[in-house]
Amino acid sequence: MKRAFLAINPPPEVKETLFLKTLPLKEDFRKGAVKWVEKENIHLTLLFLGLIKETKKIEENLSQINFNPFEINLSRISYFPEDRRKARMIWARGEEIEELTSLFKKVKEKTGRSQEDFTLHITLARLKTWEMKKTPLEEIPYIEEDLDIQFPVTSFELMESKLKKEGPEYKVIKSFSAKT
Repeated sequence: MKRAFLAINPPPEVKETLFLKTLPLKEDFRKGAVKWVEKENIHLTLLFLGLIKETKKIEENLSQINFNPFEINLSRISYFPEDRRKARMIWARGEEIEELTSLFKKVKEKTGRSQEDFTLHITLARLKTWEMKKTPLEEIPYIEEDLDIQFPVTSFELMESKLKKEGPEYKVIKSFSAKT
């Protein structure tokens, strides 16, 4: 059984930029309150598939998806949800675009998944909610930073996620390219 998901992997320079944006934030949180995403693991999740026995049929179905290259614009780093006390993550958000929504619908259809909605975001950190709840509000940093990061989407990937004590390890199983 493999724990799998579908993702868009930004170019290395975008991962580097996002990673560098998180460095000053790390100083502002209590030790143990936040699990930061490693630079190499930064990605945009299209659809979580969960545990799957084999990938051959999924790969065949996803290979049938046609999409044109498009560009994603990340415009803000903030909490989700926005209430600092209830936040579960820190993410980089972007504007919803038709091309990405269309790709999400195609992926959902080809995998037979019923996930209803999609929000363009890249998770930068997961917050330990129990730790955040016991932290006085004035000690929880305010995060609301504008971004202007664009990157092209020319493929999406079927990824395997291995959960390890030191953090998840992601591996590309297969990449699916846009029409050129």
